[in-house]
Amino acid sequence: MTIATIVIGAVVWQYLLCPQLTFKRAEPFHGEKLYNPYADISSSNWVKCNFHAHVKAWGGLTNGNGSAKHLAKLYGDIGYDVPCISDYQKINTDLSDQRNFISAYEHGYNIGKVHQLVIGADKVTWADFIFPQTRSNKQWILDRLSGNGSAVILNHPESRSGYNSTDVSLLRGYDCIEIMTSKSRGFAVWDAALSSGVPCFGVANDDVHNLGEHSLAGSFCTWLSISELTKENLITSLKMGKGYSVRTGITENDSHAEKIVKMKKGIHSLKKFTLAGDTLTVEFSDTAHTIQFIAQNGRIVKTDTCTSVAKYIIRKEDQYVRTAAWFKGGIEIFLNPVFRYSTDPLHVDNNIVVNNGKTLVFRCTGILLLIIWAWILAKRKVAFKVLALKRKSYHIRPSGI
Repeated sequence: MTIATIVIGAVVWQYLLCPQLTFKRAEPFHGEKLYNPYADISSSNWVKCNFHAHVKAWGGLTNGNGSAKHLAKLYGDIGYDVPCISDYQKINTDLSDQRNFISAYEHGYNIGKVHQLVIGADKVTWADFIFPQTRSNKQWILDRLSGNGSAVILNHPESRSGYNSTDVSLLRGYDCIEIMTSKSRGFAVWDAALSSGVPCFGVANDDVHNLGEHSLAGSFCTWLSISELTKENLITSLKMGKGYSVRTGITENDSHAEKIVKMKKGIHSLKKFTLAGDTLTVEFSDTAHTIQFIAQNGRIVKTDTCTSVAKYIIRKEDQYVRTAAWFKGGIEIFLNPVFRYSTDPLHVDNNIVVNNGKTLVFRCTGILLLIIWAWILAKRKVAFKVLALKRKSYHIRPSGI
């Protein structure tokens, strides 16, 4: 009965006591101005980051191995400036004395893998909903993660029932979407958010759990433009989209020594990004076999081949444009979008309101169910006491016998 009480309590709390919200889609990006996330960046300020990696935590109960020092050396050898440790529900501070330490953790312990990366937090938020989450549940969690100045990244959105295209179009309180990991891709979800006028940016992470010799460490990275590596600057850079996502060409078949050799040779990078009026020009450090410009609803609006420089004239109907490039050796680069705006490019109206009537009905129902369950437990307890008394009286022998 104890387990049943816990389950019933959790179900009532999640589905009936949680505020019931009404969502309204944001307007697609519009306006005469164009937001350029790469304006005023310097080619000397790029730092290479991985925000999603696990070491041994919680006595080995969670999926991860190795130590913080092991992870730092592994990523340091292959040229990462910021190798975050993102243990589940735990901020690992073993390397907090290092200049490049940035706190991070992976939030979420529910069965649907609705997970978020929280970057720069001072403490862990433990609130979560165990069972498959409604959109109101997801927003309630995001409200609690985003209220302390941290950067919030939606992890592996298309894994299980994490975040679908409709979710990201309606939810608020997140800054970035994990568009590439060793296990998932999130481009369709990202385009759905952008097509709905939500200013959010892409990141690529290893999501590595195994730090062995042939691991996935180094397969992905996010480059950020930061004048000085501090927590505040890194969070600002994430929130403003001053970065881009890369698949490095490293695979789990590469040994650690082979990874070092590959990274010393260097991987292709963004060399220049300019926006002059409505003309967008991108230049990469090497020749790409394909460069694409992608607009509303993920539609490809222009493709160039066998070039390191590509241009696109943004049309009136283009609400946003993002750029993707593919190179030999499995290297891929995905830039953050240019998008239209009128006043504040990074502000989106919060079209989420509490449905007071629905919330009241749900909560009254939940309280009634808890009262009924308490009555059942009390009645069951009384029944057990009566049965115990009967058994006791049955075993008492009459006096004198």
